[in-house]
This record gives sequence, C-alpha cells and structure tokens, in this order.
Amino acid sequence: MNYYNQFENFDPVKDQLPYWPISEASNVAWRARSILHGRTKEEIKDIAHDASSIIDAYFDSEKDAAIQMIKDAGRYDLFDGDEDGQYLSLKSEAHDEFDIKDRDSTSNLDALQDAMTSFFDPTVIDVADLKDYEYFAAMALWFLGDYKKILNYDLDLKAREFIKRPNKQYSTSDISRMGSIIVQAMDAVSYAEKMRETLRTEKKYENRINKIQAKQQVLSQADMQKIRDEIKQELIIESKAELKNWSDTSNEIRHKPNRNVKKIVLDLFDENPRQYSSAEKAADYYLEVLQKQNIDRSHRTVADWIRERAREKGIRFR
Repeated sequence: MNYYNQFENFDPVKDQLPYWPISEASNVAWRARSILHGRTKEEIKDIAHDASSIIDAYFDSEKDAAIQMIKDAGRYDLFDGDEDGQYLSLKSEAHDEFDIKDRDSTSNLDALQDAMTSFFDPTVIDVADLKDYEYFAAMALWFLGDYKKILNYDLDLKAREFIKRPNKQYSTSDISRMGSIIVQAMDAVSYAEKMRETLRTEKKYENRINKIQAKQQVLSQADMQKIRDEIKQELIIESKAELKNWSDTSNEIRHKPNRNVKKIVLDLFDENPRQYSSAEKAADYYLEVLQKQNIDRSHRTVADWIRERAREKGIRFR
C-alpha cells in the first residue's frame, strides 16, 4: 500500500505501539526511528510522499516498458483494442507470458528498491542532507501506520468505511493481515539498515585512503580515485549479487499469492458463470468476497480474469 495519510493517525516520531498482538512492531518502529533520528514529523511525511510518488512513476515506467516489449515481440494479440485497432489495455494472458511488474505482482518495497537508482532526486523535496536509505525507513513507519489502523479500526463492508473497534478482540484474518504488514515493515527497515551500512563502509574506505595519502605522498589523485572506484565497484557487485539471489528466491513467492487469488475468483465464477451480465458486475461481487478475506486486487484485474475465463467457456457478455 502506498503512503496516503497514515501519519495522521500514527506519529512517526513518537507514537508507541502495544506489545500485543505483535511484539516485534515496537522494535521495527525503534529501528526505523534510529535511522531517521533528528527528522521531524513533517520531514518524514515529505519523504514518504516522495517515496510514494517514486513508486507511482516506477509502475508507469514498467507499464510503458511492458507495452514496448510486447510490441517488439510482435504479440499484438495480447492487446485489447477498440474497433479502430487502437490500444486500450493488456490482456491478462500477457502477464502469464511476460515478466510484467505491476501492483498485483510486485510489492511497493520491491518497486522502490528498483526505482531509486532512476527516480531518486534529493533536490525534489526540502529536506536537508537527504539520504536514499531514509525512504525505506519512512516506508517501514507508514506500514506501521497501517498496522495501527487495524489495531483500532475495523472495515464495515456494508458501509464501506472504517469504524472504531469496540474492543481489542481480533479475528484470525485480522492477525494474519497484521502479521503480513509487520513483515513488510521489517523488510523495509532491514533494507534501509543495509543501505546505511554500505554508505558507512564507503566512508571507512575514504578515511583509509586519507590516511594512506598522509603517509605516502607518492599516491597521486588518479591513484586515489582508482582506489575509490575499485572499492565502490566491489561493494556494488556484492550488493547486486545478494539482491539477485534474493530476487530469484522470492520471484516464485511473489507470483504465487496472485495465482492463488486468481484461482479463488475463477472457482467462484465457474460455479455459476452466467450469473452476471458483464465482467464488471461479476468483478464487483468477487472484489467484495476478496475484501472479506483482506485481499486487495484492482477491479480491472479481476474483470480481466473473468473475461478470460468467459472466452474459454464461449460466454459473451453484453
């Protein structure tokens, strides 16, 4: 989930979280605040807003790249178009045949990690001495804002609004959702810590170079720059290797939940495929079913799944 107004109900600088039901939440808050030490609430909000904007820009860029990739492959059959042949959207089958990163298959943390090298610009917001790793600490805190909302509010599906909980009795579904959010917060703060440690390592090497310079005057500026470049390149290679290993392992995990959600929807559709007159109306109902299980999917995605299955069954919607 992107940042919207989580810090209106959760102060990222000073609010305390209860030990129960997930004790690790307080530890995550402490770690994130340690990274953002000295930042005001407004500065953290600005960082969170910019991080969210970067994520939006990333997904827009990935969508354009996916469209071009499919065009380059000559797979125009994966596009939905109007009567004039103008491109309207990607068919759901495109996601099965190409590695398309969108909000259903890619977490905000993964997106922000990929996006920072291209979209991070410390001059965009008025925050002094801004570091890229602070964005991930701010993300961890906005996840904790989501966690606190579940602690205090419950979603009324009929009214489609959050209502104050009368007590602290949580369902299995509530606990599961809380746990998922805390895991995401832990991943974000851990990544921030790793980025900060990398920067500290670079500074240590800089200090070492300075000491060498003080003792050995024969070192030229070119020699020192070569040492810096070699050390930084080694750090980059190590970091990319670790990220690649993590990405390979998590790729299957990343796609599995979406496949499971798709199966839930299609199994329900198969029970009575002619119940609804359009994919949009069917999606309205299935989204409510998913929301009761604390599963978020876009209306468009669910409608595409329904259209695909309807075509397989020879069903034509009005």
